[in-house]
Amino acid sequence: MDYPRRLFVKFVLLLLPFIAYSQTYKLDDVVISSKRDLSGPFFTTDVETIKSFEEAGNEKLVDVLETLPGVSINQSGAPGQQATIRIRGSEGRHVLVLVDGVRVNDPTDPNKSFNPALLNVGDVERVEVLKGAQTLLYGSDAIGGVVNIITKKGSEKDYITLSAGYSRGIQLDNTFTFGDSVLHTHIFHDKAEGISAANGEDEDDGYENKGFTLNLFHSFNEKFEGDWTFKVTDQFSDTDNVDFSTGVPIDADGDYAKNIQQVFSQKLNYKTSSGKLSHLLGLNKIDRFNKYGSSIVGSYGKELTNEIHWNQKVENGSYLLGLENYSESFSQDDLDEKYTGLTSLVLIRDYKEGPVFGQLGARASYHTEAESNFSPSIGLGKFYGDHRVAFNYQQGFKAPTLYQLYGPFSTGNNELDAETSEYVDLNYSYKKLFELSLFYNRIDDFIGFEGNYINTDWLESYGLEINSQKNIGAYELNSGLFLASFNQADGKKALRRPSQKVTFGVGRDFGEGQSLRISYVWSGKRFDRLKTNGETLELDPYSLVDVHYERSFKDFTLNTGIENAFGEDYKEAFGYAVQPFTVYGRVKYSY
Repeated sequence: MDYPRRLFVKFVLLLLPFIAYSQTYKLDDVVISSKRDLSGPFFTTDVETIKSFEEAGNEKLVDVLETLPGVSINQSGAPGQQATIRIRGSEGRHVLVLVDGVRVNDPTDPNKSFNPALLNVGDVERVEVLKGAQTLLYGSDAIGGVVNIITKKGSEKDYITLSAGYSRGIQLDNTFTFGDSVLHTHIFHDKAEGISAANGEDEDDGYENKGFTLNLFHSFNEKFEGDWTFKVTDQFSDTDNVDFSTGVPIDADGDYAKNIQQVFSQKLNYKTSSGKLSHLLGLNKIDRFNKYGSSIVGSYGKELTNEIHWNQKVENGSYLLGLENYSESFSQDDLDEKYTGLTSLVLIRDYKEGPVFGQLGARASYHTEAESNFSPSIGLGKFYGDHRVAFNYQQGFKAPTLYQLYGPFSTGNNELDAETSEYVDLNYSYKKLFELSLFYNRIDDFIGFEGNYINTDWLESYGLEINSQKNIGAYELNSGLFLASFNQADGKKALRRPSQKVTFGVGRDFGEGQSLRISYVWSGKRFDRLKTNGETLELDPYSLVDVHYERSFKDFTLNTGIENAFGEDYKEAFGYAVQPFTVYGRVKYSY
């Protein structure tokens, strides 16, 4: 079958839920944050809840994100190895990740990316993925998109879960209620012998992931409430080394990466009849240790979040006024501690009059090392019955990371300018059944690496994304299509990101606690590059199929499934292994 025909078939699969027999479908009600509430009318936003995690058999964040159109994961090896999130072709550093509002991107990482490889979703209530530039609402680090992770505030029943498959694990989840307070605790431990991170090698590169989450909610009165979260994750993974002349991984017995991450958040909300005052205080602390041969390098990073927002309702919309400060530090065993700070003032006017809605806003930012920035945004939309059309234009920026500014061995460059962006999004949706988004994103003063970090020129991406979903009797159907083009000023290929992706899922509820779900992902070709001669390599397209079955009893839930059901041999990055064919099983006991 030739390529155009294959693409046409995939497009038909995409539209099946939309063109199927008409039946009213309402998504599960989801409580959303004020920031997402402001962004939602203008951008494509995927919301994955605990219900969807369990139905699809997803235990890790990478599994949740991989099934979303417009989102791609690059993993340097099989499960447990370093992974990068890209949204609509962005760099990993352009995607901001939040846990209960706290910025958790890794300050010790050269690009300040977030590694989702070992983040367990057992303590997660929902994941919100905002696609496209989000500088107006979230500031620096968000010119590609935002992944907002909201932890559980409690469970209806306490439970224990045992799992076995590629890894073995246990989870304990408990909720305690006393007066106007709710305390939720979650403990987990996951371990795997693994396979070699380097493709085709015999050495096993295993991982171990353990940690806990404490969440306390207290209602002082009808107007004033507080929410405190403390999350600790201790991750260890065997790693392979890299041939620095080629960039290709090679077996390295004894090398490892160990990460200890602590996240604390305090959220206070005071509500009035016409508005809400919110304060967020957060800390993200990471200690990372990498062993290369006989050397162990320790890296230490912290980021403090301090935000205060006033949201005022008015007759035809609302105002949001916010003052935000982020301070960041980074050091290594052989590198003194370095600091940067970022202070922003944001003002947003949200407007709605009949079927017409709009948004006008701006963010003014001061960075201690890069130049100040002013980022305006405008959005306009209208409802035509069940149809909605929206347009958004916004400018954004991404401050240089501490590593890019002060990295060791003369790699850092403290003269770097901030990356700036212009983003345009045209969005159409029909109820919650069908959504089409056309987007364009251009990043200037793009930061690249040529012996040290420098501002090169520009990177642009443009394309379309389609999402559809439908309930037909006992069947749940969803599908997505992503088509894009990525261009760089130097004419080189943008690496490790597919320009085409198709997703399709079907779920069947058989009654009596039985359900079956099958998910399909087709990812188009992507490119990688050898360091020896700069040769660009083309990585083949691939298809992945996962199957998950669930059977619920009074106090027990049994889950079993297959990941990579057809044993597809594929590559997300040249030279690295991937998810093998895996059969797993889980038992959950609620009490």
